[in-house]
Amino acid sequence: MKVVLLRFLVLLIPLLSLTAVASYYIYQEDAKQLKQRIHEREQSRHISSLHITRLHFSPILEDLHYLSEKSREEFVLSGHSFDESLTILTATFKRLANTRRYYDQVRLLDENGQEVIRINSVDGNTTVVPDKQLQDKSHRPYVVEALNIPPGQIYTSPFDLNMENGRIELPYKPMIRFFSHLKVNGKSYLVGLNYLGMDYLNELTQQYGWQNSQNWLVNNEGQWLLGPDRTSAWQFMLPSNNPAVTDFNQDFPTLWQQIQLNAKGQFISGDYLYTFTRFFSGKGFSGDKPFTLPFDGADLPWTIISRVNLTNAIDELAFSQQRIIKFVAFVILILALLSGCIVLTWHLSQMLNAQRRLTRNVEDAALKYQTVLTSAPDGLITLDMQMNVLTMNPAAHKILMLPNKSLSGKNLLRLVAGGKTRKQLKELIDDLHERKVGQSNEASPVVKATIQLRGIRPRYIEIIATETTYSESDEILLNIRDVTEWSLREDKLKSLSRALEQSNDAIIITDYKGIVEYVNPSFEKQNGVRSKEIVGTQSTRLLRQSLPSNHELIKVQEQLKLGMTVQRVIAHEQDDKDVLYEEKIDFTYTQQQGQNQPLYLDRERHYRTGSVRDTPAKAGPF
Repeated sequence: MKVVLLRFLVLLIPLLSLTAVASYYIYQEDAKQLKQRIHEREQSRHISSLHITRLHFSPILEDLHYLSEKSREEFVLSGHSFDESLTILTATFKRLANTRRYYDQVRLLDENGQEVIRINSVDGNTTVVPDKQLQDKSHRPYVVEALNIPPGQIYTSPFDLNMENGRIELPYKPMIRFFSHLKVNGKSYLVGLNYLGMDYLNELTQQYGWQNSQNWLVNNEGQWLLGPDRTSAWQFMLPSNNPAVTDFNQDFPTLWQQIQLNAKGQFISGDYLYTFTRFFSGKGFSGDKPFTLPFDGADLPWTIISRVNLTNAIDELAFSQQRIIKFVAFVILILALLSGCIVLTWHLSQMLNAQRRLTRNVEDAALKYQTVLTSAPDGLITLDMQMNVLTMNPAAHKILMLPNKSLSGKNLLRLVAGGKTRKQLKELIDDLHERKVGQSNEASPVVKATIQLRGIRPRYIEIIATETTYSESDEILLNIRDVTEWSLREDKLKSLSRALEQSNDAIIITDYKGIVEYVNPSFEKQNGVRSKEIVGTQSTRLLRQSLPSNHELIKVQEQLKLGMTVQRVIAHEQDDKDVLYEEKIDFTYTQQQGQNQPLYLDRERHYRTGSVRDTPAKAGPF
C-alpha cells in the first residue's frame, strides 16, 4: 500500500506544478487580449443591432404595400361605391391591426389631410374611430411631406412623440409614422401606419444591456432618442426644455464630429471606449450593403452609440470577484485532488475488503439457489449445444425415471427411453435453435411442447425450453413438469363436452347473474335460434316466456339461487293447433370446487300431441 501511494505522489506533484505554471501563463496572456476582445465585442453587437432594426421595420413596409394595393384595387377595380369601398377597407385595416400589436394607429387620409379611416389600438384592443372623431392632420409636417412625394413612394416621419389634438400624448408614445402615397382617379390618398417605437427601444436596451456600459440612440441632428436616462430623451419636442439637460451633440461635441465624418468607428476618450454605428436610408446606401435600413427616414441616419469604461471592464474581466473565486476554487481543487489521492488509496483498500464480502455473499446466494433447484417440484436440466447434460435436479431424475446419480456430460437423447420420445425431444431442441437464429432482438426464445412417455401407464410431460447466451458459451434450459393428471382431466372434459353437444335435450347454461354462457345444438334446433344470438344475453327473457307472471319468475330465480331444483311442464299451442309440451328442469351446480360461483342449467324436453280441442291439458309449474 505504501509503495502504491508513493508512486502516485511522484507522478501527481510534477503534474500539479506544471498545471499551475501553465495556468498562470494562460491567465497573463488572457489579460493582454481583454482590451482587444472588448473592442471586437462592441463591434459585433453593433452589427447585431442593425439586424434587429431590419427585422423590426421590414414587416411594416410589407404591411404598408399590402394595404396600398388593397386600397387601389378596391377604389379602381371593385366597382363598389365610395362608401362601400370605405366599409370594406375599414374591415381590412382592422384585421391587420388585430394581428399587429405594434401598431398604434392604422389610417387612410385624403388629399386634404383629413382622416377617412382610423383604427386605434389600445392595450391590444382595436376600435374603429367614428366619423365625427376623425381629425384634420393637414397641419402636421409629416402629412405635408407625404403628399409631396411621388405616388407609389413611401415616406417615413421623424422618430418622435405622438401628438393628439395638438398636444403630446401622455404617457409618452415614441412613434414612427409610415405613409404610402396613393393616386386613385386623380385624387391622392395616404395609407398610414403608426409604429410604436418603444418596442424597438426596449429591444436595443436589452441587446446592449451588459455591465459597465451605456447605450444610446440619436437622430441625424445629434438629438437624444435613447439617452443615459429617461429625462435626456425627447428634449427637442418638449415645450419647455430643462436647461440642465442637453442633447448629445452638446454633451459630446468631439465625438459628434467624428460621427458626422464616419459611418462607423470607435473612439477612446479618457477611460471610455465609444463605439458608434450610423444607420442610413436607401438614399445613401443600397439595401444589400451594411448599415442600411430598408426605408427612407426623415431623420436618418440614426446613430447607435455604446460607451464602455475600459478600466472597469478590464478590471472586471481580469480581477473580477468571479475570477478570483474561480482561481481560489482552482487552487482548492488542486489541493483537494492531492488530498483525494490519499483518500482514494484508503478507499481502494476498503473496496478490496468489500469485494471479499461480496464474493462471500455471491457464494451464499449460489448455495441458496442450488438448494432451491434441488427442492423444486419441477425438473430442471441445463444442456450444452450438443445436448449433453450439464446439470440435472432430483425432480428431473424422478420425472424422466432416470438413475439417481450424476449424469453430467452424458447426452440426453441417449438417457431418455423410447424412439418417439427422443424424436420429439430432438425436434423441440431444433425448433429452439431455429427461433434463436431468426430472432433479431436480445430476448431469449421460448419453445413449449407436451411429450408422451411410453410405459405400462402412459405419462405426459410438459417441457419448456429456452436458450441463453452467456459471455463464453450458450446453454439450453429445460423446465420439465408432469402433466399426466391435467391431460386426463382435459380428456374427461372433452368427453363431457361431446355429450352435451350430442344430447337430444335442449340445454342452456348461465352464470350466477343469469347471463347465457352456452346452448347446445338441440336448444338451437328446438327454439329456432342460433347460439351467437343468445350467448351473452340475459336469460330472464327466456324464463319470462315460460312463466305466467313476474311473481313466478322471481320465485324461480330465488329457488335457483338457493340451490334448489325446479321442474315444470309448459304447454304451447302451435300454429297448426298442435300442443307442444316442454318439460323444463332447472338446477344449479358449482363451477369450481371451493368457490361460490353457481351456474344455472336449464334442460328442456319437447313432446308434441294432437290439437288443443282433442287433447285438453293444463300447463304450469309443479
